[in-house]
Amino acid sequence: RRPAARPSETGQHPGEEASDHTDVGQRQRCELLGFSPETRRALFPPLPRAWRPHREPAPAASGCTDRRGLANHFSHVSPPDISNLTVLGCSAIFLLCPLMVVYFWVSCNSYRCALLGPFHDLQLRYILTNSLKEALVGFAEDELPRPTLYGFVLYAGWLVFQGLCYAFLPAVNGLLAWTVSLTFFLAGCLLFKLYPGSIIHDNWGALLVATNVYGYFLTFFVYAKAHLFPSHPEDRKFSGSVVYDVFMGVEFNPRFGELWDFKLFHNGRPGII
Repeated sequence: RRPAARPSETGQHPGEEASDHTDVGQRQRCELLGFSPETRRALFPPLPRAWRPHREPAPAASGCTDRRGLANHFSHVSPPDISNLTVLGCSAIFLLCPLMVVYFWVSCNSYRCALLGPFHDLQLRYILTNSLKEALVGFAEDELPRPTLYGFVLYAGWLVFQGLCYAFLPAVNGLLAWTVSLTFFLAGCLLFKLYPGSIIHDNWGALLVATNVYGYFLTFFVYAKAHLFPSHPEDRKFSGSVVYDVFMGVEFNPRFGELWDFKLFHNGRPGII
């Protein structure tokens, strides 16, 4: 057994743990790219112990077959160490941000981008009907975006196309994916006449609904995945607060297989392009 190296030999400050502490996703990417351990340590230097996230031990894989086993499966979550103010902020962002985007869309779509237009309309509806319920229902039926099957199909097709670009284009070249996406869009619109150039504008409300539905679905899916079938059980962080964990995420690098990284795909492709 090799003796522990002294801080002066490892280049670490006193109080730091002499280990190559990088998350699992970073280690795997370095190994796939052929980086040596020395290069990996240079790219991702070890963090001081005080800066490292607390990671709970992974639950037993056999504890998810029945209700009792499921309770044991979640028993590794530590008591909440997140303040109520933080939980309130996470809840507000999680719930109000999509509503804010919808409000801006309504303002631009029906009131020529007058931000107070919806308020004035609601006030007028209340005066005419003398009923707040009727005013709100009428406003929702007339002004709010509505989901359509065509909107969901459009967005699903966009996700599939970006997934193919992510899987087959070299490396994680976002600029190349943007160029290919724009080329295909213009070709389908101008050359093959498959759809009008205003297809996004014509279905903006339906696409807005579809993107928010998918966003919420993805959020809860990766939260459940982190508990039930994580990519790397040791690469998780539990705060003890369900709201905070849903908002911030539990897995540092959720993925399917070895290379399909949820963060890289959604942040770099459908989230930006």
